[in-house]
Amino acid sequence: MEYMVLHYPPMVSRLALSEILLPAFVLTMTTGFVEEYVFRGTMQAACAEALGRWNLFYISFLFAIVHVIHRSVLDIVLVFFIALFFAWCVKKTGSIFGVVLAHGVTNSTLFLVAPFILKGFHLP
Repeated sequence: MEYMVLHYPPMVSRLALSEILLPAFVLTMTTGFVEEYVFRGTMQAACAEALGRWNLFYISFLFAIVHVIHRSVLDIVLVFFIALFFAWCVKKTGSIFGVVLAHGVTNSTLFLVAPFILKGFHLP
């Protein structure tokens, strides 16, 4: 869905495992691990006591606002709901492991696979 909103160009020259393996690992470690560690692992944990049940909304809002760089209100709304789901998952499991993998796979698909498979599909 996010690809159809933002329609990124491919980060690799062709859709082949040999082309996407290293970039997928880098995306998983940078966007997957680093972003989830900062937002869900650190900030969510730090704000939990002060904000109570609003904590998940606050952290998800902050995460979504970071995406203002894409200049798409639709993307910010989409990212907010995904972030809210990720925040809930971390609260329920007590671990960022699952959301790190989900975030890494999502961004790897968004930047490495979707541009080849969904080329031509766009939302307004």
